[in-house]
Amino acid sequence: MGLTTRAFFTRAIHNEAMDMGDTVLFEDEVNLAMFVARESCLSVTDLHNHFFFDHPKAFFMHIEGEATLEHLASSVRLLYDKVGVPRRSPTPADPFLKPPLPDVSTITADPLNKIFHSSGEANRGMIKFTFGPPAKVHGVNLDNTMGGERLGGICR
Repeated sequence: MGLTTRAFFTRAIHNEAMDMGDTVLFEDEVNLAMFVARESCLSVTDLHNHFFFDHPKAFFMHIEGEATLEHLASSVRLLYDKVGVPRRSPTPADPFLKPPLPDVSTITADPLNKIFHSSGEANRGMIKFTFGPPAKVHGVNLDNTMGGERLGGICR
């Protein structure tokens, strides 16, 4: 079902070691896990879900770090020790559903446009910015509106 938590360690170029990992979290574990990862100098490189209509909600947090092997291993261990701490009952809470989000956001685009030096796409009070380099896939040139920002260095 793709519910695997794992961390990989390897030699690094700029430090002793590098780690990358994928951590499965219930939604009430996300905030604490992200806080612990960042405080331990692990980069949170992605947070997403894999499933529609799952309940309880399962999220996948990707981590990455470069440091000494001892620091990285200790940081990952601390992260894994904290996962599950919010669990007061066997059933995960639905913290993101309470209170419900309003139908229309009150975010205004102007301050964000100034910060990003770009004009975002506004729709019903929400704003979307798309950044990323062009990419080439199967000989076809793609810009960031086609998802090129997610391709990283794989297809350039």
